[in-house]
Amino acid sequence: MGRSFLSVRMTAKSVSDRFDRVIPSLRDEVCAEAESLVSMTRQHSYEAFFAFSDPREAIIFSLLVEMHKSCEPGGSDNVDH
Repeated sequence: MGRSFLSVRMTAKSVSDRFDRVIPSLRDEVCAEAESLVSMTRQHSYEAFFAFSDPREAIIFSLLVEMHKSCEPGGSDNVDH
């Protein structure tokens, strides 16, 4: 008998996939940012599965870590405004 419910990892992947499917319907000027956010949701979510029971928490944690990294001096997306 198979699994009767989705694991946190599978649910988080499903949410990220839905985010990814919405990108083509967005305006061209925000597609790059949306793709970046989807990529960020997948960066640390695997590690977060062990700490969180809610896939949304894992996705938000992953986003926050990546956003924090980009705000640090020398971060890959750090831009002075």
